Amino acid sequence: PITNDAETEKILKTIGYEVEENLDLITSNPVSYLRNAAKVVKKRLELSIEMAERFDWNLFWVTFTTLDHVQHFFWNSIFNNRCNNRLKDDIIAYFKTLDLAVSQMERIADRFNALLMIVSDHGFNALKYDFYINNWLVRIGMLSCTQTCNPLFILEKNLF
Repeated sequence: PITNDAETEKILKTIGYEVEENLDLITSNPVSYLRNAAKVVKKRLELSIEMAERFDWNLFWVTFTTLDHVQHFFWNSIFNNRCNNRLKDDIIAYFKTLDLAVSQMERIADRFNALLMIVSDHGFNALKYDFYINNWLVRIGMLSCTQTCNPLFILEKNLF
């Protein structure tokens, strides 16, 4: 469960809230992934508006994690022209959805005479390689599986 509060649980179910987008779609169906990520942003916004209006609060915090995932997986496609028009259109549509969500959050802050702070935990740039620490630890004999290992990801570049 996301919450132990029955009222909040009812709101979550009514909205059809999803905690996170379907990350399995990133590599198998990027267009579907981006559409799902945009849907998750809309649901999080809908929940945020409902919670801001329903409850008395002193601090209201919303995190849009999909942005981090979209940038991690599509940065090179976006800025190095490595995607077809359909994918590019869905990337742009995702960013427009997120931009609309931020402007809606700004309206909520204005309505409650609250300070809106937009914070990032890191900047962004092109990803040159992926490093999956569990795969590396298996390779050097520092980690083993009790059952058959089927790593989700493969170490793409040998760093050492």
